[in-house]
Amino acid sequence: MKPKKRPRVLLDISEPLDDEFRFVLSDAQKRVGYAVFFVEVIQAPPRDERCGHDGAFKYMMDEFNLPAGLRGVLVRVLHDVVQCAKGGVEYTGDRKAGSGGHNKMITTGSVEEKMVADSNFGDSNFGFQAGQLR
Repeated sequence: MKPKKRPRVLLDISEPLDDEFRFVLSDAQKRVGYAVFFVEVIQAPPRDERCGHDGAFKYMMDEFNLPAGLRGVLVRVLHDVVQCAKGGVEYTGDRKAGSGGHNKMITTGSVEEKMVADSNFGDSNFGFQAGQLR
């Protein structure tokens, strides 16, 4: 006896998503999405076709509905994608250490790491010490 086929449930994408679905993707996933679009959809155009009013960057900004302030982010992501391709390394979309505004990371083995490990966080001279050790 053959099992009955289940009815297909399709997502109606004609309606805008509710607010609960707006932030489903992480920043890393979005960066990978930009990379996939750049490589697979528009076939990684040469450098001279990326800039300008009809270039790849402008096209992607429009397609992803990105505000003008995110153009630099997009350019950096695509630069990283090209560098990974040249080096034969998979692009993961991970943020580089030290990027992200206030989300600065302390690098392993740095003076800052030692200060944090050795300091008392209540010490008001913490910032002065960092400058003094540099």
